[in-house]
Order: sequence, then C-alpha cells, then structure tokens
Amino acid sequence: MSTHLTRFGQRLREVREQEQMTQSELAQKAGMTAMHVSHFECGRRLPSLENFAALMRVLGDHSEYLLGLEGFPQACDHDEHDHGICIHCGADITDTLAGQAEDAADAQEDR
Repeated sequence: MSTHLTRFGQRLREVREQEQMTQSELAQKAGMTAMHVSHFECGRRLPSLENFAALMRVLGDHSEYLLGLEGFPQACDHDEHDHGICIHCGADITDTLAGQAEDAADAQEDR
C-alpha cells in the first residue's frame, strides 16, 4: 500500500471526525457512496479530482492538509481580528462581532 494513499486516508478520517461526520454522512453530502469514503480512508484508493473537489465542498477548505502541505487544522477561536477579519484564519467574523455588540448592549440595558 502506498504511503501517499495511507497518509491521505488518515488525514481524511481526521478531518471527517473533526467535522463530526460518519463516512455515510460525508458520502451522502459529497454525492458518492460510503464505500468510496471507506476506500479513501483505508488507503485502497485516492479520489478522482472530481471526488476530491466534492469532498472539499463538504469538508471546507482542508485541501492543503489533506494533500500534506500543512499541519492538522485547529479550531480557531477568532480572538484577534482586524476590521472583522480574523488574523489567525482569515474568517470573516463581522456577524459574530455584531452579535457580541448586541449582547453587550442588551446586558447594559438589563442593569
């Protein structure tokens, strides 16, 4: 079994589990069978480009990790930002910040 197949499969499983999905759930959302996901995770096959793109649409952009280009993605708590963009992960947290401001205003009114 190829090392690339094994590594990709292990990484796919890690990301799927981080996203709290079963193989069947991932497969359904990606438009493939659970057997495909099982083959990928067990290192029996690599996904086609089309299947890889489908997996990325479901799992978010973990493509660099799955390809071995970066370390395991850690959850970001978005604790530092610049004009509504998290400086750690680049996420747009404008809505989150607006919600926090509303919660603070509501708390002030309750006092």
